[in-house]
Amino acid sequence: MLCHGCFAKMADLGNITYNLGTKVEAETEIKQLKQRCVVLESRLHPSVAHVEEMAVEPFNELDLDLDELIFLVGGYDGASWLSALDSYSPSHDVIKSLKPMNCIRSYSSVARLNGELYVFGGGNGSLWYDSVESYDPASDHWTLRPSLNVQKGSLGGATLNNKIFAIGGGNGVESFADVEMLDLDVGRWIGTRSMLQKRFSLAVAELNGALYAVGGYDGKDYLESAERFDPREHSWTKIASMNTKRGCHSMAVLNEKLYAIGGYDGSEMVPSIEIFDPRLDSWMIGEPMDQSRGYSCAAVLKDSLYVIGGVKPGDGEKHETIVDTVERYKEGQGWEVTNLRAIGERCFFSAIVLGG
Repeated sequence: MLCHGCFAKMADLGNITYNLGTKVEAETEIKQLKQRCVVLESRLHPSVAHVEEMAVEPFNELDLDLDELIFLVGGYDGASWLSALDSYSPSHDVIKSLKPMNCIRSYSSVARLNGELYVFGGGNGSLWYDSVESYDPASDHWTLRPSLNVQKGSLGGATLNNKIFAIGGGNGVESFADVEMLDLDVGRWIGTRSMLQKRFSLAVAELNGALYAVGGYDGKDYLESAERFDPREHSWTKIASMNTKRGCHSMAVLNEKLYAIGGYDGSEMVPSIEIFDPRLDSWMIGEPMDQSRGYSCAAVLKDSLYVIGGVKPGDGEKHETIVDTVERYKEGQGWEVTNLRAIGERCFFSAIVLGG
C-alpha cells in the first residue's frame, strides 16, 4: 500500500503518531506500512536522501516557447529528493534545467497566477512545509511568497478568479478538509470554506469557473466521492461519485471534461480512467492506460493529455518501482505509450503548463 506507506513514512520521520483508530491498531498498521515504504526506498534509493547536484543551463541559452512546454517541479528520481525545476518539450523530447527552487520539494502542489508558477506545501522526505515560492519564466527567478497557515503535503491546488486555492492534504497526523486562499491584494493566505470531506492525496482542477476536489484518503479509507466549489454560492456541494476509489491519482481538464487518472484504490495501483462531464453530472469509464501508476503527473498541451512518471506495481519479487514512460491521450484516438524518454524516472512531483 504505497500511498498509505508514504503517508506513514512522513509521519514517522516527523516523529508524529498517525491516528487510524485505536492506539494499538494504529501502531500495528504503521509498522506494516513503514516496512513497505522501507522496501520501496531500499530498492529505489539505497543511500540517505540528499539534494541533487544540478547542472543548470544558462538561462539566456534556453528557448522557452511556453505553448510547447510542461514544467516539472521537484519530486524524486530514484536517487535524490529534488529541488529541480525543468521545462519539458514533448514535441522534441527535450528537458532543460531551469533555476532550482529554494529547497527540496516533493508531494507539493502547483498553480498558475499572473504568468508565474506557484508551488506550495509538500516536504523534503522528512518534514512537511508551509512555505510558498513562485517562478517567473521571463526572468528565471524564484520569489518567496506568503506561507500557508498550516504545514501540509499531498494537497490539491488550482487558480480561480485570480486567487490560488490550497485544498486538503495532510501533515502526517491527519487528513485535512481545510481550504486556504492566497489573495495577493491582502498579501496572505486566508482560510475559506472547507470541503465536505477530509482528503489527503486528492486531485483538484478548475473547470468552467468552479473547483473540483476528487477522491483521496480521509484517514480511514480511500474515497470515490467528489465535490465542487462554486464561488457564487461560496460553498462545496457533493457531485456524482466515481466508480472506483482512488487516491495518489492525477487529474486534468480536456475538452471541458475532467479526467481522473490512475492512482491507488486501497489495494493496488490502477490504470483505470474516469471522465466527468459537468453537463451530465456523471462519471464515465474511459479507456485505461497501458500502465498502472500513481503519484504521476498529468498535463494537457494543445489537444493532447500527457501522463508522466509516477510509481507502478513491481513484477514478481520486486515491489513498486518508478515509471519512466510517458503516455499520451487524444480524444477519439485513445492512449498510446510514447517513446519519449528524456524525463527518465520521476515520481512525487508536480507538473503545470504556463502557456495558452
